Amino acid sequence: AIRPETRQRVQALARKYRYRPNHQARNLRLRKTHCVAMILPELRNTLYAEKLDLVSHLCRQEGYEVAFSCTRWDTRTEQEICLHFLAQQVDAVIFACVSSRSLDFIQPFLEEGKPVCVIGRVPELLPGLTVITPRQEEGYYAATRHLLDLGHRHLGLVGISMKKELHPQRIAGIRRGLAEAHLGMDEVISIPSDGDHLDSGFAAVNRFIEVAGREALPSALLAVNDHVAVGAMAALDAHGARVPDDVSVVGCDDVELSRFARPPLTTISQETASVSRLAAKLVLEQLRKGQPETQHVATDMVLKVRRSTGPTPEHMNHG
Repeated sequence: AIRPETRQRVQALARKYRYRPNHQARNLRLRKTHCVAMILPELRNTLYAEKLDLVSHLCRQEGYEVAFSCTRWDTRTEQEICLHFLAQQVDAVIFACVSSRSLDFIQPFLEEGKPVCVIGRVPELLPGLTVITPRQEEGYYAATRHLLDLGHRHLGLVGISMKKELHPQRIAGIRRGLAEAHLGMDEVISIPSDGDHLDSGFAAVNRFIEVAGREALPSALLAVNDHVAVGAMAALDAHGARVPDDVSVVGCDDVELSRFARPPLTTISQETASVSRLAAKLVLEQLRKGQPETQHVATDMVLKVRRSTGPTPEHMNHG
């Protein structure tokens, strides 16, 4: 043990020469950086910005800083980011979204015994990996049932791919809802979108109306996310179609924008705050224990009904 007089002399010298401890050297010695990495696809979709804000706040309360980087939906960039965070020896990693190649990039973190949490769906639950998966099928099933209950029989999917490998859970939920009403996917129109943002939704619906005509619009639109939904509503407004009187619109994610859209957007909420809190909680628990855990948690998606959906005129007259 250091004698009190020696400690005081060292502290006096440190003050005199304005010495600052080298935390990096200390961290290297302890093999701890007190840094959690968060890998996001982008921040333009505010869903990911909201997740980052919540995770960083919760981690900081436990003495961990959060470093983040965005893949821009590019596999090569994702690989480079993962290699960078490996070299930085971060203590844990949270993936806010994964690509088909992500498991290859996740494996080295697991081999080093670092906690890794993925928010989304993975093809395989690797040993030591934590996965949190929102139940998209249930969310889109609830949205489809809601629209059917309002009398809608012709639905349009904006930015949701009918191709099974891209959005299988969403399509499964829609298909199940339609089947219960003795309807099939032939009642559904696909409106492709070039992206997942406001301008993408606007361009997709604008292009559809310009090519097919306003009369070809389905009575309800289901969008891949809230940004696309709000962009779609702007395109409808530009062509004189009223929401929800002429066309009902449903988004997904329940980002802050959805509550302040005009009209406020009905949306499938993945309960971003709960999911983000859970991701941070599970990673921090594993850091405290010093032991990654293999676990898969499914979280509910809840339909939040606002004013962008309403009954068809026929349904109102029938009611």
